[in-house]
Amino acid sequence: MRLTKNGKPRVAYVNDLAMQVFESMGIPERKRKKDRRVLFPFVTPEQLSVRFIRACRDAGVDDFSLHDLRHTFTSQLRMAGADLHDLQKLLGHSDLRMTTRYAHLSPDHLAAAAARLNGVLTLPDRATETTEEDVHVEGKKAPKTGSIVTTELPADAGEEAA
Repeated sequence: MRLTKNGKPRVAYVNDLAMQVFESMGIPERKRKKDRRVLFPFVTPEQLSVRFIRACRDAGVDDFSLHDLRHTFTSQLRMAGADLHDLQKLLGHSDLRMTTRYAHLSPDHLAAAAARLNGVLTLPDRATETTEEDVHVEGKKAPKTGSIVTTELPADAGEEAA
């Protein structure tokens, strides 16, 4: 646990794979300081940044910063189903709006999210007119109100999506 920019203490949770990577790098056993485990006890934040920049350069990675890892962390967890409130706590944000700025969703993820609606709403044959009684929502018939529902789409309905 360490104090953050706003002076509040926060625990940084690290998963098993990350711990294995740290251990494989020969990072010494975390030292206990006043009952706190410090992941990098002998490295200042400035030294860590310099080392990260050098590692990116050596790996041929351009235009990438240590801070970009926070965005990657948040986006990947969000697309894996993590709750925004959990992400807010993991990132240490006091305002959920800041967390949403970090959760960049890929176009494929958004397309898959929209596709989840497939099968929830079904339409009868496009060429016929039906009453609302014939329109199914999640396998159940909608209540009959006597109005007519047409199932034909305008000719230009799908052009914007393409």
